[in-house]
Amino acid sequence: ANGHRSVVRTVGIRREQIEPREARLTKKVSGTDAARSKVKGYYVYTKRFDEVVDAKDICPPDELLSLFAQVRRLSKAFQRRFADYIKKFEQEILVLAKGNRASVYVLIDNSGSLWGSIASVAAWSFTIAELLERNGIRTEIAGYTTRAWKGGRARELWVRDRRPKNPGRLNDLRYIIYKSFDDNVADVATNFGAMLREGLLKENIDGEAVLWAYDRISLEKDNSKVILVLTDGAPADDATLSVNPPNILDLHLKDVLSWIEDQGDVAVCAVGIATDASRFYALTSSASRADDTGPQALGLLSDIWPR
Repeated sequence: ANGHRSVVRTVGIRREQIEPREARLTKKVSGTDAARSKVKGYYVYTKRFDEVVDAKDICPPDELLSLFAQVRRLSKAFQRRFADYIKKFEQEILVLAKGNRASVYVLIDNSGSLWGSIASVAAWSFTIAELLERNGIRTEIAGYTTRAWKGGRARELWVRDRRPKNPGRLNDLRYIIYKSFDDNVADVATNFGAMLREGLLKENIDGEAVLWAYDRISLEKDNSKVILVLTDGAPADDATLSVNPPNILDLHLKDVLSWIEDQGDVAVCAVGIATDASRFYALTSSASRADDTGPQALGLLSDIWPR
């Protein structure tokens, strides 16, 4: 991407170069050297503790149902309050999507800094999923965070390995699927309640998350593909930033976005929640409050939809 080439090093016996491509991906994606390392020197110390989980598996059923009740109440309130925005979006999207099969990946920053706003984000994620499904647009909704604060088992492994220099990412990633492309929203609605579970939100490594979402949406056969990121700030992981160059995560996110743009097959946009996301994303909108996330997201999707 933009001149960066895949880098192979042997320093650090357990360090692994980032390679999230799954075997089932097309040759176009999996055979691209630029996809293997988005930033010169960006490494993952180990991926063995990373996980992709279904939202229903991280929360007991009774608690999930109770948390979703909050999400549903807020979703209904938003639909009444922003009815004009929603109606306008549906009118526009029906015209824009006519004869143009589309997929949207909603990627949600599940970092601790969003704790005070996460109910609104969850409610809008659920509402957007319903809207898109109703209008024939395939959608997957997922969150990204880490399994631990300040490094998890990956950091423990690094310490046991006598702390080799510049280890790269030093935390365990967690991706949470709230709704897959093949799910109907009604069947997995309660999953959105898991976003409110205390202790879920931790740190955020955005570059790898966006690339992971790109891998997943690349499997879709639709003509138009969009990744919509809901975020409240820059990538942050204390364990990684404390023993690597301070801009490693920022640079990785920027280079991932640049590489995806070069591919030309997926559009990436972001709604900054109480933040200006244009520092990283070329296509952005800003929500001054989490309650305004939905209107900004819908307006952004309408603006970038292929004509």
